[in-house]
Amino acid sequence: MKYEIGGRIRFFRKKSGLTQEQLAQKIDVTKNRVSNWEQGINRPDADIIGKICRALNVSPSSLLDVHLSDEELTP
Repeated sequence: MKYEIGGRIRFFRKKSGLTQEQLAQKIDVTKNRVSNWEQGINRPDADIIGKICRALNVSPSSLLDVHLSDEELTP
């Protein structure tokens, strides 16, 4: 199964002008982990998402491609 978040990580990483290795250093993981995410082999754990967002200066909504209106959030 391929995970969709990898393409968005790659997009925002390149937009930020970072290499996989630079991103990995910023979030304290290996370059191979970043590569695996971007290839869709696996996806980052929930506790890493915040670090990725801060390193890439992107909102969690944009990184996860989840955009909900207030009406959709109301039960």
